[in-house]
Parts: sequence; C-alpha cells; structure tokens
Amino acid sequence: MKSSQTGSKALALNRFSRPGTGEPLSAGDGIPWEAWLRGAPAEFGVHPDGFAVFVPASDAAGAAQYEEEDSYKVAGSIESPFHRRRFEDALHLLRKTGVTGPGACIIDAGCGEGDLTEHLRRAVPGSEMWGFDSSIPAIQEAVRRFEEIQFAVADAHSIPRPSGSADVVVCTNLLEHVPSPVRLLSEFRRLLKRDGYLILSTPSRFRFENLLRSWAGLPVVFMSNLHVTEYTVDQVVELLRFGGFRTVCRLSTPVTPAEWSWKWRLAKRLLTWWMRRTHSAHVLESTVFFLAQVEPDSPRPT
Repeated sequence: MKSSQTGSKALALNRFSRPGTGEPLSAGDGIPWEAWLRGAPAEFGVHPDGFAVFVPASDAAGAAQYEEEDSYKVAGSIESPFHRRRFEDALHLLRKTGVTGPGACIIDAGCGEGDLTEHLRRAVPGSEMWGFDSSIPAIQEAVRRFEEIQFAVADAHSIPRPSGSADVVVCTNLLEHVPSPVRLLSEFRRLLKRDGYLILSTPSRFRFENLLRSWAGLPVVFMSNLHVTEYTVDQVVELLRFGGFRTVCRLSTPVTPAEWSWKWRLAKRLLTWWMRRTHSAHVLESTVFFLAQVEPDSPRPT
C-alpha cells in the first residue's frame, strides 16, 4: 500500500463514531486484525489493508452476497445499460440537491467496490466522500482502486458516522435486500442534516414484464433470489414518509433490451402512453430512483 493512502486511512480511524449512537471514536478504539479475528472486544478491527471493519469477522454474509451476485461487481460490466443508467440517474439527482464541495459530506451506503462512489466524488470536487459496505472483499477492492474516498466495512443499519453529519446519503439497490426497510431509513435519517437529501434506488415491482404477468394472473418475478421483496413506487413513497422523508421526485431512464422484437417495443410504448394518460404511479423500467429530503419536523432517531 502506498504511504499516502496509509496516512489517509489512519486519519479516517479518528473520524468514526460508535454505530447507532454517533459517539466519537478514536484510533485507540480499534484493534489489530488478528485480535479482531479472535473475537477480542473492541469497537472495530483494523484490516491489514488499512480500513476499519465494524462487522464481526466471522460474519460472511456480505462476502457471500458479493460472490453470488454478479451485478455487485461493477468494474467488469460498467458499460452495461444497467450501470450506465444507475450512474447517470444518481448523478442527475445529486445535481438536483444543489449540494456542492468543498465541505459537502456524502455517504454511499452499500457502496460495493466503490465505482459509483468515485463517480459521484468526481462530480462534487472537494467533497468528503464515505463508502460503507458489509462485504470485506468489496471494500478491499474499493480501497485498492480509489484512494480519495474513506471506505469501511459496516452494516448499513449501523453506519459509524456522527448523527446529522451528512448532506447526502446515497443508497442504490439495497432496500430490496433488507427485511427491515424502515430501520434502514431511520439510520439514514439519523446521519443526515436537517435539510439533507437521500438518493435511493430499488427495482420497480410492476416493471413491464411483471405488469404483463400480473394482468395474466401470474406471480411477479424478482430480479434476484437475494431480494427479500420488491416494491411498487407508492410503497417506496410510503416507506420514505414513515422514515421521516418527503419524496421530491422520482426518475427512471428508459432502457429497452437490444434483443426485444418490434412487437415488444411497440407494446411497451403503447403501455407507457396509457399509463401517462391514466396518471399511473407504476414504472415500467427495471429500476426507479427516488430523491427525498428530510422532513425537518420529523423526530430524529436516537
């Protein structure tokens, strides 16, 4: 590891907070990796690559997901329509927040290997970027490739950063993986400033294929067997409201698979026209992005 990166990571160890409470931590609250592997009591372990690990070393859930979910590994498919749309839509919504650096704090919860995190960092020069993921292999790769971002291994429900410290929290395609979505949103609400923003994406339950299946009396099909559920647009808006957010807007850039026949393309266009005419809240695309802002009068989670 380069010495400059080691210094950067060592500095970050003094800027974490106790997960769930926001109380300050210091580098002395962490222990060497070997001791962490043995289960010695401490707030976090320091990985040999220089990043902090806030989840038990014996918990392989993040690593297992990383190995099973190909879409989790972005670098090899970064030019795919899915990831191009993901990057472009997230960046568009970040610009709508009006948050600019230097001094802006942006947290990417469920950052994976950090490709989107780096993309957003470049869009906000001078910003303070943090990336958290529960997968040790993913964070190892992120730390190796992106030295300007502070990465750590942590559960998205318990991010080790101070309460009210973030201008923007970004969470792409994680909501569908968790059994307690309101708990996740409460953590984001804790992290954000009084006027902070949340950029959230999740699959559309009634995307084109599933809407046709539903009309045919067939069950909807999830995009991954790792998804706990998939939500309609209105369900996400309700979850955001309950979590202390108001929805500012939603976005879903159209993507039509190249292998679709002209009949399927025409059917989608006609259905899109009809949904606009009837003011339907459903989205025919596979993924929907939401921009939400903290409701100032909503109570901050403790």
